[in-house]
Amino acid sequence: MGLPAADRDRLTRWSNFFFYLFAPMPSAEALRQTDEALAAFRAYFAELVAARRERPGDDLISRLIAEEEDGERLSDAELVDTCLLIFSDGVENVDAAIANMLLALHRHPDEMRRLRTSPDLVAGAVQEALRYDSPAQVIARVAREDMSLDGREIRRDQAVFLALGAANRDPAVFADPERFDVGRDASALLTFGKGRHSCIGAPLVRLQVEGALRVLVEATAAIEVDAGALAWTARAGHRWLERLPVRLVPR
Repeated sequence: MGLPAADRDRLTRWSNFFFYLFAPMPSAEALRQTDEALAAFRAYFAELVAARRERPGDDLISRLIAEEEDGERLSDAELVDTCLLIFSDGVENVDAAIANMLLALHRHPDEMRRLRTSPDLVAGAVQEALRYDSPAQVIARVAREDMSLDGREIRRDQAVFLALGAANRDPAVFADPERFDVGRDASALLTFGKGRHSCIGAPLVRLQVEGALRVLVEATAAIEVDAGALAWTARAGHRWLERLPVRLVPR
């Protein structure tokens, strides 16, 4: 994205608040802090977008500014919000997805051995990890029409939270869904939502997690996880490890 390395820490801190937009707000204080953080986050990228308009570079933001479809280009507001989402997805959900995947492989050593003998399974293993222990557990939507679902009435324009973690373990879609299987076809997963409002950062997350797993499988003889020292981030709607002690044994 062409961002200064010196800004990494504050950008990462702001991105942590960004994900409060995708889950129930835990408190009034969290809402206040989120409003402040996102105002600063947006101001940062608004200034950067303006600078890239004046002096385009060889970076993603400049390419987004130049992108055109049917004579239309992204507005400043669309550019800023897209930058927020791409940056945040590239930090928080990627870190969490890699950690959750390593924990799942630690708890299923036979599957890790399969990966080491069949590295062509890496891409599918990432899909399975995203299904098995999704970093995002819920997603918010607005009903477009009245409907009845399992005895519950949902009215048009009513906000609903969809449980992605539950959908990813639906036995009607995934056979033996509680089993972690790196050879499974998990392409029907809903970790990133579905349809026109699915996560724009999904390809970025998959690309980075797959790259991480491929390097770890090729460069290590063993990945030792201290599962007794796990710490989870306390927030509704996300499965994020705050701490995952790992020791890498090189080949």
